[in-house]
Amino acid sequence: MARLRCFWKTLDLLIEASGRSLREVSEGEVSELVEGVIGRGRGERIFVVGAGRSGLVGKAFAMRLMHLGLNAYVVGETITPALRSGDTLIAISRSGRTRTVVEIARLARKAGGRVIAITSSKRSPLARISDHAIRIPSKLGGGLECAPPLGTLFELSCWIFLDAVVAELMERLAVQEEDMRSRHTNLDWY
Repeated sequence: MARLRCFWKTLDLLIEASGRSLREVSEGEVSELVEGVIGRGRGERIFVVGAGRSGLVGKAFAMRLMHLGLNAYVVGETITPALRSGDTLIAISRSGRTRTVVEIARLARKAGGRVIAITSSKRSPLARISDHAIRIPSKLGGGLECAPPLGTLFELSCWIFLDAVVAELMERLAVQEEDMRSRHTNLDWY
């Protein structure tokens, strides 16, 4: 049986690099996001957008927001309502240059929405048009053996980051896991 050399090397690299990356996020940036989400309790809604794998991370976050009892929607789904003034868009893009994400952020601003960007570049077009930008570093360094492809470190770090945000929201909103479970789908047949 072949030894999984590259598997273990990549696993160690991702665990170490994601921890290092997330420790660079400032507490102020996290607080801004948490307060932005909590402030939506006055009837405003939270919209989440991302493309590709960043979009999948965004969908998972929107699901947890719904489990928390918040009005959360994924941009592009058929049941997503119109964004209104006072609503918040959370836009996720590693490069901050993904055309669809940047244009949707512009549309949200034009409609009077607040835009929070999660990106690896605070100088990106997305960060510049946002009300608040959270930077999640995503550089692994060049020439690494068995390095994961494309934006893996950003997506993994972003997923961990947003799950930690959910835990903070649970505490601040006094939501228990049982409350969240009661909002989890009951239409599974397995």
